[in-house]
Amino acid sequence: MASMRHVQQSDLILRRASGSRCARWCRRARGCGGFLPWFALHPHVVRVAAVNAILQLVCWIFLRSLMPYAAARAASEDGTAASAQQAHEDGHAGELQALTVEVSLLAVFAGATLSAYVPDRAVRLAPALACELLPLVAISALCAGWRPLGSSTGARAALLVSATVARFADGLFSPLLYRIAGDPFPESERQAVTQWTGVVAIVVSTLGTWVTLGLVAGGVVGGWPES
Repeated sequence: MASMRHVQQSDLILRRASGSRCARWCRRARGCGGFLPWFALHPHVVRVAAVNAILQLVCWIFLRSLMPYAAARAASEDGTAASAQQAHEDGHAGELQALTVEVSLLAVFAGATLSAYVPDRAVRLAPALACELLPLVAISALCAGWRPLGSSTGARAALLVSATVARFADGLFSPLLYRIAGDPFPESERQAVTQWTGVVAIVVSTLGTWVTLGLVAGGVVGGWPES
C-alpha cells in the first residue's frame, strides 16, 4: 500500500510539474490531424524513438542485406567483382557469412544480458548511434571492395568485427531505450510511450526493407557480373 501511494504521489507531482509542457505537445500533435498520440512530438520521445528506429533499421535491415555482398568481397582473392562472384560460387562467401551471422547473434544475446545490469541514467544516445553507423560504413566499404591491411584476412576480420559490434549494440541499447522512453511522463502514460517507440521502429524498418529491395533490384547494391 505504501508503494502504491508513493507511485500515485509521484504521478501527481509529475503531472503538476509537466502539465503545461504536456499540453503544449498535445496541441502540436493535434495539429497533425489527430493522427499522432499526444506525446509523439515531445523532444524526449522523438529522440529515443528515432535512435531506436535507426538501430533496428541498420542492424536488421541494412546490415542483413549488405552482408552477403560484403562476405563475397571479403572472401575473394583480390576484392574485385569477378573475384567476389567466384567466392560466392565456390561457397567461401557463404561460409564467412554463416560464421558472421552466428557470432553476431551471440553478440545480441550478450548485449541484451548486459543491459539488465546497466542503469537507465547511463544511457547515451550518441554512442548508440555510433555503434551502429560506423559498422554500417565499414560493411558498405567492404561491399565496394575495401581491403583492410590489403588482404582477405583483414577484410574478413573487418566484416566479423563490424557485424558483431552492431548487433551487440542493438542487444545492449534497445532494451535500455525502451526502458527510458517514458521517463518524463507519469507512470500511467509510460506503457503507451513505450508502445509508440516500438511502432515507430516497425514502420521505419518496413520502409527500409522496401528501400533496400529497390537498391538491390536496381543494381545499386551488389550485382557482380555474371561469368
